[in-house]
Amino acid sequence: MLNGYLHLIWVEFCRAFMCALNWNCMFLTWLILFATGPFGIYQDLLWANALAFWAIVVLMSSIMLSFLLGFASVALPNCPYWARRVLGGLIFAGGIIPFSSWVYQAFCNDSSLISPRMPMLYIFAFCVAMLVFAVIGVIQVAKPEESQRADQVQSEHKSEVAPEIRLLERVAKADRGMLIRVSVDDHFVQVYTDKGMSRLRMRLRDALNEVPEGMGLSVHRSHWVMRDSVVRAEKIGAKTTLFLKDGTSVPVSRTAMAKVKAEGWL
Repeated sequence: MLNGYLHLIWVEFCRAFMCALNWNCMFLTWLILFATGPFGIYQDLLWANALAFWAIVVLMSSIMLSFLLGFASVALPNCPYWARRVLGGLIFAGGIIPFSSWVYQAFCNDSSLISPRMPMLYIFAFCVAMLVFAVIGVIQVAKPEESQRADQVQSEHKSEVAPEIRLLERVAKADRGMLIRVSVDDHFVQVYTDKGMSRLRMRLRDALNEVPEGMGLSVHRSHWVMRDSVVRAEKIGAKTTLFLKDGTSVPVSRTAMAKVKAEGWL
């Protein structure tokens, strides 16, 4: 189970970190920081050192934010969207400022301008993280609409998805594969396949209307699973959990226990 979680987190991290948008934003941010020299760093740093300093800080910031996005989507699927983002912003600020201070001292042996003891730096880093998360949220909302328009333009081409699962036609082409489960995430649904996860802005009920009846079960008000994706079930006290092929797990509600037993999973 742990290996499955780590694999999914790694997949989501790579997806966030390696996308072209992330690298474009990294370059633009590095260019702006180098050109403006905030916090008065040019008092102590030569331009060549400042070039390297901001490159390291921007790269580490992107790594941290990509990891936090991947971890939150996999490990905290039932946590409210805003709470995950605020928690991620706080963790990012708490990590990037000490790191930046350490790198800064390596270049000029002075921490008077960028110090872990300066509260304003943490507020600045938190605001930067929230801005990044907000931009990502806007892009994710727009993504299904863009995909829909692209599908209309290319409607004459053969679909890569089996026609009986219309829901998969909404997900990114790179994530189209064997459907494993569908889960609620605030105002989105997360569609998990054996190739990855996509977030769609729609209701769970509407998403399941695009999956043929009988292919899976609603085992919780926030989770639907494919029948053939269930590896085993585990009951500890009053809590029952289903473990799936991709290494993830979902809880089973009390009202769904009869269906789970009827499937022979318990």
